[in-house]
Amino acid sequence: MCVLCDGVTDSELLKGADSYIGSKYGSPFNIVVVCLDPGKDSKSFEERRIQNEGSSPDNPHMRGTQKTLGALLANEEIGEEELFSHYAMVNSCKCFPNDGTMNRAPDDFFVNCRKFINEEIRLLKPDILITQGNQAINAVAAYMPKRKKKTFYHNIANEMMEKYPGYFPKSYFDYLIEKYFRYVEIDNCLVPTICPPHPSDRYGKWAIFQEAYLNVSMELARRAIKKIKE
Repeated sequence: MCVLCDGVTDSELLKGADSYIGSKYGSPFNIVVVCLDPGKDSKSFEERRIQNEGSSPDNPHMRGTQKTLGALLANEEIGEEELFSHYAMVNSCKCFPNDGTMNRAPDDFFVNCRKFINEEIRLLKPDILITQGNQAINAVAAYMPKRKKKTFYHNIANEMMEKYPGYFPKSYFDYLIEKYFRYVEIDNCLVPTICPPHPSDRYGKWAIFQEAYLNVSMELARRAIKKIKE
């Protein structure tokens, strides 16, 4: 049992949120979502699968996750109720203070858990990573190359502008790529990484992203995955 965070908080901890891995993970490709802490939802692997698969999301976080998966898998014949079967989700913090509040876990918890999430991601061998929130970005930052390699994304954007002439200006793609697109490098392989606002964002950032950038960013991501696999 991990004891790295014992003593960080005076409250008892809800410990050990297992990763969620859908029963159809890997079809059509390996999608990994890196989220924040588990909140009070500290369930086992099987409990999380039963809870997620075939159910309707009951909070903004999971509704936003479903919207993201729907946009990413738009070219596949996958029903909305099946989307959660096709991805994996890992928490960038595994435990949560059992103090009766819904506040976010302390920053120290996220720092201590990075050693675990990095190994989880390596084992899952993602074709694409989607982070949710700044702490999720920090969790995978060790895998991000120091030099930005975004020419690849811009080349794909040029192809999309040729396909949809006049619909999306170059400035739109320049902002989209600079704001939301990264890479991580795992075992010498570059993995497209999308960093949208957290779906539970209270300041309207997720709503703007969903309305203006979600569908286009996920099409760009699909094309990136395809090119890397070729």
